[in-house]
Amino acid sequence: MYLLKGMKQCRVSVQVVSGLHLLRGLMCTRSLHQPLYFRMRFPLSIHSFFVFYPFFAAWIDHHNQIIRTDVVFPFTFRISPPVGTTGLFEIPVHRKYQKIGAFLVGKRRFNFILSSRRTNI
Repeated sequence: MYLLKGMKQCRVSVQVVSGLHLLRGLMCTRSLHQPLYFRMRFPLSIHSFFVFYPFFAAWIDHHNQIIRTDVVFPFTFRISPPVGTTGLFEIPVHRKYQKIGAFLVGKRRFNFILSSRRTNI
């Protein structure tokens, strides 16, 4: 699947989430977990309870254009989606996903977020 940010694009291999996994997301997983994609009929708020590592939440519209990118830290109470959201990518902050993270927030900010983690990667 491709993410679009302005005129740039980035290929992301994701696991499309459906069924009961929609409620779980990245909760109680390790930071090596594969990025997830949630297709939404109507936008829902997310939280990061029981996610013990930071992750990127990339809100997209129906053209896979990124509307907003948030860095979600562990135990964040609520993050509301922007208007026009039709999908959400949850991508763990990990060296394995450095290319995607640098695409979403820039290489310098990604490296800062990666180095500010309290746990080893």
